[in-house]
Amino acid sequence: MNRTQTEPVNLREKQKEETRYRILESAAGVFAELGFDAASFASIAERAEVKKALVQYHFTTKEELWKSAITHTWEQRRAALPVYFSSIRRVETSEDLHKLFKAIMRFSMDHPAWVGIMFRESSQPSERLNWLVDNYIRHDYEQGLLFAQEAQEQGLLPQLPALELMHLISGCLTYALNVAPLTARALGIDSRSDEYLDGHVNALVSLLTGRTATK
Repeated sequence: MNRTQTEPVNLREKQKEETRYRILESAAGVFAELGFDAASFASIAERAEVKKALVQYHFTTKEELWKSAITHTWEQRRAALPVYFSSIRRVETSEDLHKLFKAIMRFSMDHPAWVGIMFRESSQPSERLNWLVDNYIRHDYEQGLLFAQEAQEQGLLPQLPALELMHLISGCLTYALNVAPLTARALGIDSRSDEYLDGHVNALVSLLTGRTATK
């Protein structure tokens, strides 16, 4: 097969992958905002600006699409936060904590579906929650606890139960972003700005370590 014959095939494959990516991005957002039951192929197709039939071509059932959207979102997080998943021991100073916490906030801001889906599915028992825990959340918990314990050994975090520390830190890193529209409306403060993120993370690091991290 010569070059002119392979080029159309490669172009079609590229277009297919791009469409699938758009569908997964849209699905993650819809599932996060509406929940599994209220989400539909039609609403996901509308957000992705594709035909409903095209969504059904790529994903036969809503459950298959939900699982694929979850995998898509968690793979994005792993790519964005390599230090958190593969090299926890690199966090050795308050400055390292600042960089890590800000990276988590930045990812959460750029990918709100991650937090939205996790909170929605965690609110009540379900088979979806079981799947999410078995495939992703249990590993996240294990890594979070390991991070807290390692940071305690290095004197970066107070000697409190590791699970409570993980929950407190997670809450601090996500709450400000979840209420960003409220903060902007009430106080005129952009909680998503780089300046605010640095100040917010510095306050958290100061509370945890008694030392202010540099930017």
